[in-house]
Amino acid sequence: MDISALREEIDSIDSQLAALFQRRMEISAAVAEFKSANGLPVLDRARELAVIKRAEERTDPALQPLARRFFEQLMALSRERQQALVRQIAPTPPAAEGVAYLGIEGSFSHEAALQAFGEGARCMPAATFEELVEGVEAGQWQYAMLPVENSLTGGIFGAIDLLSNHAVRITGETVLSVRHCLLGVSGSAIETVKTVLSHPQPLEQCRVFIRRQGYRQQTCGSTAEAAMEVAHRADTGIAAIASAAAGKRYGLHTLMADIQDNSANYTRFVVIGAASFAALPDANKISAVFVVEHRPGTLYGLLRVFADRGVNILNLISRPIAGAPWQYCFHMDFEGNLSDSNVKEALIAAQSNCRDILILGNYKKWEA
Repeated sequence: MDISALREEIDSIDSQLAALFQRRMEISAAVAEFKSANGLPVLDRARELAVIKRAEERTDPALQPLARRFFEQLMALSRERQQALVRQIAPTPPAAEGVAYLGIEGSFSHEAALQAFGEGARCMPAATFEELVEGVEAGQWQYAMLPVENSLTGGIFGAIDLLSNHAVRITGETVLSVRHCLLGVSGSAIETVKTVLSHPQPLEQCRVFIRRQGYRQQTCGSTAEAAMEVAHRADTGIAAIASAAAGKRYGLHTLMADIQDNSANYTRFVVIGAASFAALPDANKISAVFVVEHRPGTLYGLLRVFADRGVNILNLISRPIAGAPWQYCFHMDFEGNLSDSNVKEALIAAQSNCRDILILGNYKKWEA
């Protein structure tokens, strides 16, 4: 068979591929409409990984690496198409205002919002991490405070996992000094308390004190809700673990201050906003998610490209990918601006070890 005949056969295959690509994009449009109508995120990592794996299994072993790259690009194009269509389908929301926080007035998230935006900020409460993120995504509020890390207990995974699955971006951060108090109603004392109420995180952060006192534990949606509940029940046998500000707001007495196990107790909150953003010229911190290839040495290779280019990694957290057992994505914080040449080079080089890279935000690092 001569070269002309081979090229004719390739042209025929390309024609079929073009028609199949057209049909695939049409179906992607229908998927985008369904996701928009049902409030589903465009990105479904488990689905993408399953499609890629199935394509590999149907390909000759020698061609599997090429098949993987082909389908990764196809999935990326499909995702890009869906995101564009979802933006067109979604009704334009009214101009969002204010900042949302977890819990009610007096919660540590509320304090973080005031610290980040000032005492005059318009703040709105939300009941869950999901409500915070989805409210920003839907344009219900302009910003939200999302706690992602505590200096004693590490990453707050319920919040971290939401960042890579919703159309939001990190626009800033603030770090709150967390000082827990034991709060009770008038007439109560450390000796009268039998049960303490609080959010699971503070209960964990005060576990030595709680165990020493022999208190039972009861979880609440936030520290402020615990304080409000104790005030409402007016029972000297229960107390709340919350901030002094929450105690003052709900008329409780501080039975003991600074009951956390470690005085160096800080929680880092990120400020999240709408997905479309432009990094500030003075932004010096980047948060991203990397889905590495499932083969030996890929995580080392990923970290090496940053080290070789002098990019300082600040934090690295592995999280399982839903629907893909024993496969992980890595949330990484590192110094730099997306316009920096060494950062650009590192991200390009990282692609050889990654199936996907998602930039969560480029913002100013918190400084005390």
